[in-house]
Amino acid sequence: MDELILAKRGDLAQIADTTFIYSGQDWVTLNKRYEVADLIQLNQLSGQEGDLVKVLDAGHGKPEGYFYFNKAWQKRIQGGEAGTIQLTAKEIIILNESAVATEAISSGGGSIVINTNDLVFFKNGNITASVQEGAGAGGSLNISQPHFIVINNGEITAQAIEGDGGNIDIQTDQLISSPNSLSCDCF
Repeated sequence: MDELILAKRGDLAQIADTTFIYSGQDWVTLNKRYEVADLIQLNQLSGQEGDLVKVLDAGHGKPEGYFYFNKAWQKRIQGGEAGTIQLTAKEIIILNESAVATEAISSGGGSIVINTNDLVFFKNGNITASVQEGAGAGGSLNISQPHFIVINNGEITAQAIEGDGGNIDIQTDQLISSPNSLSCDCF
């Protein structure tokens, strides 16, 4: 964790079963998690180092995260989006026991774009754009205009824990999916 030079205040990292939060100076063991209605309730809490609080309305109608460090509540800084992955092939894209994923801990889930003219085939594979916690929205997934999409025991998801689940946009002539496959924009 000490080598993560791009870490921002409020970033989370997990090693085994222990979660850490970056104070802007040091990695602190994440302690308790709280949820309060507004900043007034936040300021009434007596925090301990490493406490994490979600403030449901921080003055602009949106939730924000705060953590306790150095005897004060510090606002979490949300990092940038997870990024974009684009797969382009003239004819066929095959994901066989593979995964294509963009993930963020607390910011936007990024986007995945798949372009081909003929076939997209998933066998025991998945595509996901997700947010693990916080109010960030799940990413967008776009598969544009192959003649066939075959999903055999695969998953296509755009999910977020607290924000919008993201968009899944599939444009195809034929979609064939096994009963044990999943396609959802989950919350």
